[in-house]
Formats: sequence, structure tokens, C-alpha cells
Amino acid sequence: MGRAEQLLERIRAGGANEIENMVGTSVVEELFLDYKLTATVLPSKKLHDDDRKNLAKAVSGFGNSEGGLVIWGVDCRQGPNGDVPISPPQKITQPIHFKTLLDSAVGGLTLPAHQGVESLTVISPGEASGFVVTHVPIGMNVPFQTLFPKQEFYIRAGSNFFPASRSVLAGLFGSRPHPELGLQIRKSTFARSATIIRPRNSKIELAFIVRCLNTGRGVANDIFFNVEHEVAKGMTLAVSPMYPFANIWDDHSDNLKAKTLATGQLAFPPGSNGEFFTLNLSLWDETSDDARIRISCGAANALGSAIELRLPWAILNEAYQHYNFDYPNELSQRTEDKKVAKLFDAHMS
Repeated sequence: MGRAEQLLERIRAGGANEIENMVGTSVVEELFLDYKLTATVLPSKKLHDDDRKNLAKAVSGFGNSEGGLVIWGVDCRQGPNGDVPISPPQKITQPIHFKTLLDSAVGGLTLPAHQGVESLTVISPGEASGFVVTHVPIGMNVPFQTLFPKQEFYIRAGSNFFPASRSVLAGLFGSRPHPELGLQIRKSTFARSATIIRPRNSKIELAFIVRCLNTGRGVANDIFFNVEHEVAKGMTLAVSPMYPFANIWDDHSDNLKAKTLATGQLAFPPGSNGEFFTLNLSLWDETSDDARIRISCGAANALGSAIELRLPWAILNEAYQHYNFDYPNELSQRTEDKKVAKLFDAHMS
């Protein structure tokens, strides 16, 4: 996840208060962040030409660079410390309507059109006014050329968008593009399995699927995964590949419990995502320790990533109690399992 995506998640969580805090603490414009006042007088049937021009430059410049956010409804001025937002922000009187105008205009502002652009309405609590945040992710079909008000290729440098010459574009996009890998974990199944060792109780099996995504511009080859885990007495972890890996080996150096999986001749193109393996955690008894599973991935000439799954001991014990004593004779995936699923949803990271 890039810096623009991290900031977008903060705004989704914090709403207008997050943006007002950014303005109040003078968070300056930078490589992935741009503030813009709106020129469109609302209500209106179309965007003002100034807003169209700024949107086109942002889609081209952020799309040709590393992606970024435009926060509409904030004035920004040059100061000794950079381009600083001016307080109080100049909120948009009808942010939902303004977002609709942005959505309608964005498809015709660049060639090719950037399919990943999205705008988010952020309304201040107790008010009708607010902000609109436009997220421009790093583009796949680069380079993007503006169609309004004239045909230009932009890049983001510092806190500004600059027209790029052909020599600059050749340097940016003439070399082989690189893949960028991301990871996701999702719940699969919860089950109860009878054991010979403890005939009265049964082990609880929790399965999680690990997905890999290529969000970069290049094809990923020679993908590998490393799974490190800390599971306490009474728990066991198995890694079950869903793809025929060329090599799988255990690594117990430095007292780590780890497993490495390396693919063979797999070409993972841009925009691809797939399920590669499952994590099967077995709980044989109640525990007083959390389960921590760390997963990292990489590939040849790729930007890798890492993610951690933490399962608190109290949640594990509640699942154990639920399956062994509350509903011991019912099949998995029953209605009552929603209770356990919600508990894990709140603690998966």
C-alpha cells in the first residue's frame, strides 16, 4: 500500500475531522498530496473549466508518477515551509453534487482514460458541506496525456505537476516496468474435528486463504513467500499450497518457525490476483497466548510486501468454547458460526 492509499484509509476512517486536522496542523502538499479550491458554482450541470483542468493534470501527473490524492475544498499558499493549506478550509457547499460532476468528467480528460480514479465525498458532521477526495492510483496504461485544455503529459515532482518532455517520458517508461506485489488474508472455514487423544473435546480448525496481487506495471516472475509463525503449546500450523510450488522448505534458524515457498515458471501479469496457499491453524485446547503469523512475499525485480495475522488468545478460546461446548454436534458453517466470524473480523490485520 502506497502513501496515498494509507492517507486515503485515514480519511475514510476519520472523515472530515481528519482533513480539518491536516489543515489545522499545516500538512503541506507533497509528492502524493494536492489541495484544490473549487471554481464550480453549485448547483451546476458541468464542472468549471478550472476544475476540469486541475482534474486532468492530477489524473495525468499522479497516474504517470506514483499515484496521489486531490483534496477539494482547501486553499493552499506557498510559504517558507512549502505549499501550506490555509485555515479554515473552504468547504464545498454541495459535496455530493460536486463528486458527481467529477465522476462524469474524469473519463474524457486523458488519453487513455484512467480506469482506477475514484472520488470520495467527506461531509462534516452536522453540516451539509464538506470535502471531496479524488484518489488517482498509479496507472497501468501509461503514459496518460491530458485532452483539456491542451494535450500534455504531466508528472508529479515535489508539490507540483510539470509537463514532461519526450526525453523525460522515455526515461520513465522506456525501461522495463516493475511488478509490485501485495498480500491479502481472508477467512475460509471454521470446523470441528473429533480426536482420539481427547474424545470428549475436539480440535478446532481455522483456515485462512492467502492471496497475492500484482499492482505494479510489470510481470512478476519467480514469486516466493515466507511464512513465520509464533503459535503456543496446544496449537499447530500447517501451510497448504493451492499452486504447484517448485520448492518448499522449512527454516528453523535463529529459533524461527518458518516455511518458504517458491514458485516455478509462473508469469503473474499486471492486475492479476490469485489464491496461493491456505493457513490451517489447529487449536487442541484452550490457550493463554496469541497466535501470530507473519507472511512476506517477493519476486524477481519486484517490490514485495508483508502482512501479519494476529489472533488474540481470548478470541481463540471463545471459538474453542463455541465449537466444543455451545454447539458440539452441529456441522460447521451453521448460523451460529457468524458469532465467531465476527470476532475474527475485528482482529484480523
